[in-house]
Amino acid sequence: MSEGHGEHDEWFFKYPSIYRFLRTIVNLGRFTQPVKEYLRATPEESVIDVGCGVGDFSTVVPGSYEGYDLNERFIQYAQKKFGNGNKSFHFKDVLALPETQLYDKGVVVNIMHHFTDEELKILLARLRKLVTNYFVIVDADWNSSNRFQRWLLNKDQGSHFRDRKDLQALLSQYFDLEDFSVFETRSKSVSLFRCIAKPKHEN
Repeated sequence: MSEGHGEHDEWFFKYPSIYRFLRTIVNLGRFTQPVKEYLRATPEESVIDVGCGVGDFSTVVPGSYEGYDLNERFIQYAQKKFGNGNKSFHFKDVLALPETQLYDKGVVVNIMHHFTDEELKILLARLRKLVTNYFVIVDADWNSSNRFQRWLLNKDQGSHFRDRKDLQALLSQYFDLEDFSVFETRSKSVSLFRCIAKPKHEN
């Protein structure tokens, strides 16, 4: 199983700079703000970004950051643009990370709909063990989508879109959810779910 964007047939997924430009237009340049508001990372905290794409969310982390994705072009772009002493990007599946590898907080943005329920359960079970504090989880809200958003989502490699009830039911098997809400991008063209997910302890 893989997380993140992977390889894609659509032309704008093949070119990281174009993909980033289009996302900036849709969000009117403020697409990291909703994650920053929930993440509230401090310089002392470490953060993992699962399905990091082109690496923009590294800019809201003042301390140690590691991004993981299975689109090699995106990872190369992110490392070149954002990589530095405390920010790094990895072409690797997080399921392969050792059990001893831990982070304070994590980010998971727009990858949940890439997985079937069973695949997502495997990923969530692993994510639960990766952070000591919480994840910020964001994913597309298909039911609130307008025509433009549905056109964009139909171009995406993911097709397992869930309504709020179904997504909450899956996440709550592994996490205690706080501040679950729906927000729109600044252009009002895209609706997304957002929540804080605190790992549940295994029985």
